Amino acid sequence: MTSKEIHIDERKETEKIKKKLTRRQKIIRWSIVFLIIVIFTCVGLIALSFKDVFKKNKGLQAPFFKFFQKVNPASLRGEGDGRINYLILGYGGGNHPGAYLTDTVMVASIDPYNKKAALLSIPRDLYVPIPGYDNNKINAAYSIGQDNKEQGQNGPDLAKETVSNILDIPIHYYIVLDFNGFEKIIDLVGGVDVYVDEDIYDPYYPDDNWGQEVYSIKAGWHHFNGADALKYARSRYTTSDFDRAKRQQKIMIALKDKVLSLNFLSNPAKVISLMSTLGGSIQTDLIPQEIIKSFDLVKDLKEDQIATKVLDDSSVGLLYADNVNGMYVLKPKDPTWEEVKALAHSIFIEPFLEKEKAQISIENGSGNSGLALKVSDFLKSRGYQITNFSTAEDLTYNTKIADCSNGEKPYTLEFLKKRFFNPEIISCPQDLDNQVDFVVILGQDFDYTSFVNNKI
Repeated sequence: MTSKEIHIDERKETEKIKKKLTRRQKIIRWSIVFLIIVIFTCVGLIALSFKDVFKKNKGLQAPFFKFFQKVNPASLRGEGDGRINYLILGYGGGNHPGAYLTDTVMVASIDPYNKKAALLSIPRDLYVPIPGYDNNKINAAYSIGQDNKEQGQNGPDLAKETVSNILDIPIHYYIVLDFNGFEKIIDLVGGVDVYVDEDIYDPYYPDDNWGQEVYSIKAGWHHFNGADALKYARSRYTTSDFDRAKRQQKIMIALKDKVLSLNFLSNPAKVISLMSTLGGSIQTDLIPQEIIKSFDLVKDLKEDQIATKVLDDSSVGLLYADNVNGMYVLKPKDPTWEEVKALAHSIFIEPFLEKEKAQISIENGSGNSGLALKVSDFLKSRGYQITNFSTAEDLTYNTKIADCSNGEKPYTLEFLKKRFFNPEIISCPQDLDNQVDFVVILGQDFDYTSFVNNKI
């Protein structure tokens, strides 16, 4: 065989190999495309199959789920929007007295950037302003919304707005669960292990026949099935609503640990089984992908990485007991709700403020004595780093922000612009360069009441 013939044969063999590789690459590429289509089709079918569970989100959605790691500063609506905030409501339903009054009102929040979470329990007797309606107990917000659907209202959205207003944080999502659904979830994962801190004896626990029965349990570790977990979470008459809130938080954390230990959400069959079992016992405006991502964010969190707080009427608490037309209620000791809002911001810390740690100076050029101190204290309660405050050398009419950060603290600047109603941004004075990141100069146009009440 001549060298020319050998060269031709080698070229033919090379072309055959290239064709095989090209064919294999196409198969792999189309297999991936097919897999993606199957995954999204399955998610879509789950959402359609359980349309009574998944409701369209008519309000805020967490920017994290839209952008994931890179969130544009301008897309954040205000402090707390960098987190993912969920309102969790539990109600009796069915034949229970006050079927739509929520026994459980809890805000769960995830910081997806610093890998932390927090739970804040709100007592059902807290007397709050319900938007569009008179003041009432917070447990009535969901019920009022459900009763006024003909007026375009609904329970979850009204409850979200009510809680958002008293805590001064955005509420992105809701999860509403009745007692029956709560039991089913616990049973479906095989129960949960909870440490009971002290003995409980409750002779007034409500039974299923509108009567009462005795509920008692000893301190120590217990494995709860659904019915046991519900009793532990609901009992209150010989302890308090505040103790009950702490017990509910314990069950939430135990349930999270159990779901993750079973790799529950990585098994589509288990997810479908869960949704099929729950039926109309649960509703949420999270979509399936967001639920799976939420669990992915908390799967590695330990209990000491989850902050837990309960609003209460203890000597150091922020509430006090009162009576309104013969009705027992709880009210904030600070009628402006500022102490409650500050507590919420102290555990639901805005992750971008925490990450940037921008150093801020406040100068009072308004001529109104003491204003710089008040503004400094307020901003500190919202997670800002205030290094100092002082009186400006000259009075100024317009409030301004001097940017000394060289563009390295864009999230803090965006929050400050929203908080101060988009003031003029000026260059940094030379004598302040490298000392602080921002200087806020309060002008004569500055109104403290509007500043505090600014919903951003």
